[in-house]
Amino acid sequence: MNIIDEIRTAIGDSGMTVEVVARKAGLAPGTLYYWLEGKTTRPWVTNVEAVANALGKRLTMADGELHLGTMFPPPQVRARRHAAWGWRRWQ
Repeated sequence: MNIIDEIRTAIGDSGMTVEVVARKAGLAPGTLYYWLEGKTTRPWVTNVEAVANALGKRLTMADGELHLGTMFPPPQVRARRHAAWGWRRWQ
């Protein structure tokens, strides 16, 4: 299973629409549709990482291929920890 197939499965499991995932990742929905329809076979890794983060996943490398892994701790937990520790986001 390649990374696009894993993203397709993760989107289905998440209950979010492709449009919602794309917007959360900062991408145009058409970009994600091109991946899922096979029109784009080698997406940029930065875009794949953004989609993985939007799905609450992280990228892992195994056998020379990218895969989706679970993100630990979840983003909500990290945000609470950062707030408790007084960390600020730099913009």
